Amino acid sequence: PSSVLYGSDAVGGTVNVITNRRKDLCSCSWTDGLVSLRGASGENALFARFQFEGSRNGIGWLGGLTAKRYGDVVSGGGLLPETGGIEELDGDIRFDKLLSKRWTLTVAAQHVGQEDAPRVHRTIHAVPFEGTTRGSELQRDYDQYRDLVYARAEYDGGRRAFESASVGVSWHRHEEERDRERTGDRRDLSGFELHQFGVQARATSCTPIGRLTYGLDWYHDEADTWRRNYVAGVLDSTDIQGPFGDDSRYDLAGLYVQDELTFGRFDLVLGGRFTYARAEADRVEDPVTGDVISVENDWTRVVGSIRGLYHVSPHWNVYAGAGQTFRAPTLYDLTSFESTSVVETPAPDLDAEDFLSFEAGVKTRYDDLSGSFVGWYTILDDTIVRSPTGALIDGTPEVRKDNVGDGWVWGLE
Repeated sequence: PSSVLYGSDAVGGTVNVITNRRKDLCSCSWTDGLVSLRGASGENALFARFQFEGSRNGIGWLGGLTAKRYGDVVSGGGLLPETGGIEELDGDIRFDKLLSKRWTLTVAAQHVGQEDAPRVHRTIHAVPFEGTTRGSELQRDYDQYRDLVYARAEYDGGRRAFESASVGVSWHRHEEERDRERTGDRRDLSGFELHQFGVQARATSCTPIGRLTYGLDWYHDEADTWRRNYVAGVLDSTDIQGPFGDDSRYDLAGLYVQDELTFGRFDLVLGGRFTYARAEADRVEDPVTGDVISVENDWTRVVGSIRGLYHVSPHWNVYAGAGQTFRAPTLYDLTSFESTSVVETPAPDLDAEDFLSFEAGVKTRYDDLSGSFVGWYTILDDTIVRSPTGALIDGTPEVRKDNVGDGWVWGLE
């Protein structure tokens, strides 16, 4: 678990994604390009990537366009109809500028657009297997769009007391629309548009009490949702909300510190984080009365971690640790009124999920051999569980969400 450094949702671990960039920011002029193609018979797909990069006067750039086309999926039993037709067009650009010997400025933008992605299992085109049944809808397709723009200044102090630092701001837009054609002449369009604004700051310092990593992060979401119902192509009604509450906002803020200490062959890492989360939605449909209600809730958490590593020899290490982590309820958890294989209804009083993990293991590395063995045990507390209410909404079973999941997970790797 990595909640100390990365906050809510880092329960099973984290994936560190480093986007591609122009690495040589020399003062000379330099350009290069790349064209790549990929075909896949399993989903009858074709991808194409056109990429360019270069540098001039201390500024480096890298960007490109990617086009994707997915056909019907080929299964062991043959072609699965209506699973293809997905088209995607993506674009990205990144600029890196050397401001000084120690400072680098990065400005980047990404766009992803995907259209006509089907959810076939809910339609009459589904191929049933192992006792499942086809859906009743004629069509259920999704269009999805995502944009991300960010700027980040990074400081590299080398081995100085102030080792490194970074400050960044970001804007993230996510839009999705579902086109559902039901039986007869009924059709509905539902979706959401979400804008997220973020601020991140982190620094690492070598101090008399250890190597400290500390920082803060804050993300603010604003979302609008909708659902419009049509009969014979004519607008019949407009619902209170879309997949989750309309006119909604969500804030997630955190402060954290981690200390790395060395005592001879033994390394000790201690960390802690304070997190505040708040959700608000002005337009939520009451599943009982059908009236408009508002939802407002907030949560605070303090989590910590402790890990130790002992260098047995240049080729062997043993380690052990314990860490707390958590997951704050999302806007979807709290306010969703969405039909998939079941109907989820709003649950505004949910609490955060809590986890406590223990692990111990050994690692080895030689010139041509490396390996590890680790055992871990995670305690689950107040996890959100969906359970049937026994009611049907438009013929689909309704489920409710409650913090009733307690238990454990363990494993050996």
